[in-house]
Amino acid sequence: MKKAIFVTLLCCALALCGCAKKEKNNTAPDDSNVIYVSDTSQKPLQNQLIERKASSEVSAPDGSISFEQACKMADTCGIEPFYIAQSMKDYKKYYFGTITYKGEQYYSIYPYLDINGKQIFLGTNVLVSCSGNAVLAQNWMGGYEAVDQNTAGLDKDWNTRCPDASISPNEALKQLVEKESSLGLKHSISTYTFEVDPTLAEIDGLPCYVYTPKLEYTDHIELFSRFYVSADGQGHIFTVSPDDAAEHIEIK
Repeated sequence: MKKAIFVTLLCCALALCGCAKKEKNNTAPDDSNVIYVSDTSQKPLQNQLIERKASSEVSAPDGSISFEQACKMADTCGIEPFYIAQSMKDYKKYYFGTITYKGEQYYSIYPYLDINGKQIFLGTNVLVSCSGNAVLAQNWMGGYEAVDQNTAGLDKDWNTRCPDASISPNEALKQLVEKESSLGLKHSISTYTFEVDPTLAEIDGLPCYVYTPKLEYTDHIELFSRFYVSADGQGHIFTVSPDDAAEHIEIK
């Protein structure tokens, strides 16, 4: 069961997407990253899926910090604003372009893992200013919020935060990817971005990691039914029953 979040046209997302232009440059539109949530049944406008092709060559204005420095800045931030369950330093960084947002230029970044030859994107879009002044994270409504730097040390390790888990969130994600053909996804699993809950949920008596797949469009973000992967390492995967939202079924 999916939940669509409909929004007004996001001009900045057009700069991020590969619809009219697959690579980003320094002339992207700005000041348009506020998304207004609508709970009506109105169909989204300009409904085009944002694609992530092969990462383009990094470019930035003269005097910018390097992309590697930008990634290190993101690594200093705590996990909560990024919707991930392990430190940002545990992920690779995908360069999604250099964009202009509210008059300033930013590196656009997605954390990801290479699993079975596929790029699996985690959390949310991250913007790091080319000046080195700020880190921003995209929230559930599509807008961007400043993230406190030098806070990663305040995060608890996954095995401290989830004492009932035998495997890490990233290890459990690998088990989810291995069952891609049974998940019922309409697109390749690399098309989705997976938000990860920092704590466990209990499903049928098993502690489970929770992964929420989402698709990003030029005018809205679409969240889908959660997947629950048992944290005992046995590879049990559950999702919400299509017949009863209060029940869960195991994916075989």
